[in-house]
Amino acid sequence: MKSASSIRSLHQRFLFLLMAAAMFVVSGCGGGGSSNAAPVSITVQSVPVSAVAGTSATFSVVATGDGLAFQWQRSTDNATTWADIQGATAATYVVAVVDASMNGYEFRAIVSGTSGAVTSSAATLTVTPSLAAPAITAQPSDQLVSVGANASFSVSATGTALAYQWQSSPDSITWTNVSGAAGATLPLTAVALTDSGKHFRAAVSNSAGSVNSNPALLTVVAAGQLPVISAQPAAASVVAPQTATFTVGATGTPAPSYQWQQSTNGAAYADIVGATAASYTTPATTASDTGKLFKVRVTNTAGSVLSNSASLTVAASGVAPAFMTDAADFSVLAPDPGVFSARASGIPTPTYQWQLSTDAGLTFANINGATAATFTSAATTLANNATYYRVVATNSVGGATSRSAKLTVYNPGVGGQVASVARDGQGNLYATILADTFSIVSTFRTATFYGIRKIDTNGVVTTLAGNNTQAFVNGTGSAASFRVPFGIAVDSHGNVFVSDTAVAAIRKITSAGVVTTFAGGNINGGYVNGNGTQASFNNPLGLTIDASDNIYVADAGNHVIRKITPAGDVTTLAGSGRSTAYPTDGIGIAAGFNFPRGVSVDGAGNVYVADTLHNAIRKITPAGAVTTLAGSHFSGSGLLDGTGDQALFYEPEGVAVDASGVIWVADHRNEAIRKITPGGVVTTFAHDGGSNNIIVDANGNLYMDYSNFHFPQSPYEIRKLTPAGISTAIPDCCTQAP
Repeated sequence: MKSASSIRSLHQRFLFLLMAAAMFVVSGCGGGGSSNAAPVSITVQSVPVSAVAGTSATFSVVATGDGLAFQWQRSTDNATTWADIQGATAATYVVAVVDASMNGYEFRAIVSGTSGAVTSSAATLTVTPSLAAPAITAQPSDQLVSVGANASFSVSATGTALAYQWQSSPDSITWTNVSGAAGATLPLTAVALTDSGKHFRAAVSNSAGSVNSNPALLTVVAAGQLPVISAQPAAASVVAPQTATFTVGATGTPAPSYQWQQSTNGAAYADIVGATAASYTTPATTASDTGKLFKVRVTNTAGSVLSNSASLTVAASGVAPAFMTDAADFSVLAPDPGVFSARASGIPTPTYQWQLSTDAGLTFANINGATAATFTSAATTLANNATYYRVVATNSVGGATSRSAKLTVYNPGVGGQVASVARDGQGNLYATILADTFSIVSTFRTATFYGIRKIDTNGVVTTLAGNNTQAFVNGTGSAASFRVPFGIAVDSHGNVFVSDTAVAAIRKITSAGVVTTFAGGNINGGYVNGNGTQASFNNPLGLTIDASDNIYVADAGNHVIRKITPAGDVTTLAGSGRSTAYPTDGIGIAAGFNFPRGVSVDGAGNVYVADTLHNAIRKITPAGAVTTLAGSHFSGSGLLDGTGDQALFYEPEGVAVDASGVIWVADHRNEAIRKITPGGVVTTFAHDGGSNNIIVDANGNLYMDYSNFHFPQSPYEIRKLTPAGISTAIPDCCTQAP
């Protein structure tokens, strides 16, 4: 039995333990309270992110504290409202694929912990367009020039924000940058013989990568000696076992020699033994010869040039001729000659005989010696006005006759012709003048003028460029000369562009009157895409310019619509390069036109075309898709209102589209102004002369060159036609001294 003192000792120890436990609880050493938990704090905020469309974007925060949890939120209305992003519960949030619609989105994180929650700063997502890597679409071509002449190499490429650097090489192996050559075209001035054999290429790059063009060779020969091919060999079609003959025309000093070559696939050519004359005649043909290609190398001591390839078609039986390119009307200023051209297909290859009518096309007589596809008349006088020309194509199977083409002759000393009009953003009018007469009363002196007049908003007429000489000369104001200025358009900077038809050039005139050749300029014509003067046109007529300052050209002789960028790059928007019997719809080169003369572009980039010899109005989308808006290829020409192909036109030449999408047409032979709704409903708005060209202003007023078709020697003027149909003459631009 324990003593009383022992019991008291145990009791005291028990009380001590109880007091210690109480103190432990009060101090919180064993309790569940949060008074000592670490607070939540964001030490690194999320920052704005810029990402390319199609890539990912990452937002993140760094935080401290006990028991941390994250919830990301997104705002699509400039941080006005926020919504949780499902599953975005980590310190980092990744947007897997961004697109343009996410540009400007805001992101933030709610960070919570044992002691509470805090919100991060908002971070903005900026989405930039995806980069397109460079891709070369047109390689530079070899150049062969005479010593002292200029040469140039051009490349075309697609991609985002491209940079160019031209390089040269003596051996096409080691390359060196050409200083300052940072454009799509490399101009070389006054080349020397020591430059011959150099190679040039373009390095095209952006942040997505780089690509080199193919190397192009520069060959320089002694001046004035290199052979020049004046007539390329033409394709031949025969019926087996007939022979076929190919002929080339060439000049050179000394006189060149010839070596004909043939190929079965166009990839490799082999010399033909003994074929060393300007003409080559094949042996008797068989069906297996179809598809063979022939070309000729023309050589003298200065060097060699190769002709184009000409194909051979061999058939078991003949095919009667059919016209691929028909004869077209032609207008000249006396004494210039008339030029008519047509081309027919057929097996064997057809021969040609041109004919003339002096009684408005009732009867025709053969023209002695006019047996080529192109006929050029003698010097003209007013007596040749309203004569008609046609050509008969014949082979052993049959014959075909072209349409009758009218020759119109203007006399520079009798009356002036306003070819086209244009209007700038300030309301000033510009007119191309083919021939202009003015008189001074005291002396009764007359003179002629070929160029561009400006009529300001006060009616004051001035000469922008040109003089009384028909020539192809660049310069400033009256120091510049034009041959046959026709189409005209004004860009957003006030530059005036003119189609100088007779020299197949697009001329540029600044507001100060400085005239340069912007594109083309091969006076023999042609059909070549390229930059600036490397391109070729054939009888360019109507012009129009879109909101981005791209120029569209009715390249009538090539039966195509061409596009020229502000940098001078010429491409084909639509057309096959040959006339078609009917207005053929399609995309790009699958479409067919027949001597288109007028063009106009709407705000969406659609181009409207007066397809003159098809008697139709065509529409081309920016992607090159061609449709026929109005006009009938079944019934031909006439004056008939209606919808779509129920309507009839007679050689429409001018076309304009207003802000509401209404298309206005200068229906030349009908001497009428026609109106076409966007739905294709055609009505006759006015009978107001045989206009070539028509434009429309923001108020719906029409401006046109005016002539009386039945009296081609009558005066020409510019007329204004209001929406109410009131016609007035603009102050006379055609009787002012240059």
